[in-house]
Amino acid sequence: MTDKDLRPGARRATGIDRDLYEDLSRLNNELSTLQREMFKKNLELERLNQQKNRIVGMAAHDLRTPLGVILGYSEFLEAETAGALTAEQEEFIAVIKRTSEFMLRMVTDILDVTAIESGHLQLDRRLTDVVQLVEHSVKLNRVIASRKNIGVELDSVEVAESMLLLDAGKIEQVLNNLIGNAVKFSHGATQVQVRVTGSKESVTIAVQDHGQGIPAADLPKLFKPFGKASVRSTGGEQSTGLGLAIVRRIVEGHGGRVELESEVGKGSTFSVTLPIGAAPVPADRVVGEPVAARLGAPAGARILLADDNVVNQKLGLKQLRKLGYEADVVNDGREVLAAMESHDYALVLMDCEMPEMDGFAATAEIRRRQGPNRRTAIIAMTASGLETDREKCLAAGMDDYIGKPVKPEVLRQLLGRWLAPTTGQA
Repeated sequence: MTDKDLRPGARRATGIDRDLYEDLSRLNNELSTLQREMFKKNLELERLNQQKNRIVGMAAHDLRTPLGVILGYSEFLEAETAGALTAEQEEFIAVIKRTSEFMLRMVTDILDVTAIESGHLQLDRRLTDVVQLVEHSVKLNRVIASRKNIGVELDSVEVAESMLLLDAGKIEQVLNNLIGNAVKFSHGATQVQVRVTGSKESVTIAVQDHGQGIPAADLPKLFKPFGKASVRSTGGEQSTGLGLAIVRRIVEGHGGRVELESEVGKGSTFSVTLPIGAAPVPADRVVGEPVAARLGAPAGARILLADDNVVNQKLGLKQLRKLGYEADVVNDGREVLAAMESHDYALVLMDCEMPEMDGFAATAEIRRRQGPNRRTAIIAMTASGLETDREKCLAAGMDDYIGKPVKPEVLRQLLGRWLAPTTGQA
């Protein structure tokens, strides 16, 4: 040790350095402990989130099935008793129908938000004619809007390219939400105008109403889950506050964007811009392919309906017969296999959750067997509504997917893709 090291100032400096080193070591150890605790907490939160998703899926299945039955039968009652009931009785049926529609929409929206937040937004992107998709959505919403004396018109179409890589079902969900909202917040005797414009890079779909408009203070919260504007619907329609949040995530999942212009007292315009994809798509991934011609399914071909719920069976048979199809009914997967051994079916509507043998196991067994029935078209039916279930159904060997409750128009379109047309009416 030198004389320099023995000076009082040097000894104080060495002591300070030692104290600083000890403080830094202590803080580093505390930080490491906190990081380990945070890691454990994150794992626990992830486990709880997965458990929450499972509970939501189970609740959705348990809720959607009876709600779908209520809605389906109320629709049949409304159509088949028109003019035979008192005005009060007709109003009772209308209230049952509206309430069940809202509850189903709420369950579906919650499922969509849950799937998106858990990172399960999976897009089945196929080459799709976006103009035809818009035309179809306008046609469907025009019927609903007419009840409020509101017109829905495709105002103009100016696109250089209409074929886009899209998940057609998801984009149709976006269109129905935007047009439905425009109708919901518009007054009678007005018009909702839809325009499609585009360039070489993108296509923009604009939905404009001449309704109440949205206050500037409400705009930032509209695209957030459960965010609602202070403006009330003109017909007393209810809202979950989830629709626009879902719209934004679906559009952004396609690499697009959503924009909003609104002025109180003059109306609102929602615009969705989607990029034009240049990637080649195999022929079997083009939406609208004449599958019936490829499968050679004859008109009036018999369908096998597999569902363990007797009420669902009766509702399903009624929907199929109204569409012009004849069907046999079985209760589980084992009965599916037995029925297919003795009859040739053009298509199987397969419930996924059944006792004894579920739809997944039955489908796997059908695909393993030899003979002409091995390639019979199998359409999955499930009430859970989770996107992951759709992928699970397709991975199991099923050819297509339809969610419960089964809407007549959706069922008609789906069967039209897989079977030759019938003379039935939706």
